[in-house]
Amino acid sequence: MPRKIEHRSEESGFDCLVPDNLPELYADGVSSLQVGMPISRIMFHATTADGEQDKPEQRVAKLSVVIPTVALLELVANIATETGSDTAAATNAAAKGFAESVAAQIQRLADITEIYQREKGSGL
Repeated sequence: MPRKIEHRSEESGFDCLVPDNLPELYADGVSSLQVGMPISRIMFHATTADGEQDKPEQRVAKLSVVIPTVALLELVANIATETGSDTAAATNAAAKGFAESVAAQIQRLADITEIYQREKGSGL
């Protein structure tokens, strides 16, 4: 069922209908940003291979967004407004928790591999 986002502030207000089938796309980052007037373009990419000593990182463009430059600047201002010390602290805590979880799972995998190798070597 579609939902509605209602935003009200002293400067402006809007209602935005969000359909159930709204496409979502994951991107690893931004490959290109062209800021112009009256529009700007942002190209998002997925990384297909990490860079190595003699080879550059390999990327595939996933989405190109063309947006009025005024709206892009509003987005930047909104990000800056929402990224206070509380947000930074919460993000850092979440990242630390994620890193600890990944490290624990990697250690678990290493332990299981070691047990398997021991049993394999002993003929069990």
